[in-house]
Amino acid sequence: KSAASCGWATYSGTSMATPAVAGSAALVRDYFERGFYPSGTASAANAIQPSAALVKATLLVSTRDMTGSGTGGSRPNGNQGFGRVTLDDALWFSGDAAAQRLEVLDDRNSATGLTSAGQEQTFTFGLKAAGPIKLMLVWTDAPGNPSAAQALVNDLDLVVTTADGKTYTGNQGFSGGFTTQTSGAADRLNNKEAVFLPSALPGSVT
Repeated sequence: KSAASCGWATYSGTSMATPAVAGSAALVRDYFERGFYPSGTASAANAIQPSAALVKATLLVSTRDMTGSGTGGSRPNGNQGFGRVTLDDALWFSGDAAAQRLEVLDDRNSATGLTSAGQEQTFTFGLKAAGPIKLMLVWTDAPGNPSAAQALVNDLDLVVTTADGKTYTGNQGFSGGFTTQTSGAADRLNNKEAVFLPSALPGSVT
């Protein structure tokens, strides 16, 4: 152009969302490969090559619920998925608030994994103060049969119990972008399950 200019432009649709999320995925991979996790400062000693599932999970916990025309209502849904990717909500750096730290478990050891129906793995962490928490279970599933009515092969379930004894299940009870209702139902369709609590009491979360 003949003159310098800058400003905002609005575009929409998957043609815009796809490159934005692809670029975000590259930044997430770079974050782990440069060893920013868990200290928040780049360290070669902490460098890991994240699995595809870890990259996806990190993107998903960074999302914010969107409102307005075309969003299809509260997430998760077929219009906005889990919402708008906002990496600053997930990637933790030195100097950021300690209460907002990212915690990950990237388990690729088949010797410690689930091998038959009905097995469970339990993880507990301590929440020091009341506040919002996002928990995400993601796995890379085996290829399904193209002719199957339901393509999911391994059906894992995220179950979260908070310090007050309330139990929430993955992708159930969402309202206004957060898990607001306890549930005993399970998601039988997806290989990513979320429990996003707007506020949880301090204490153990399992």
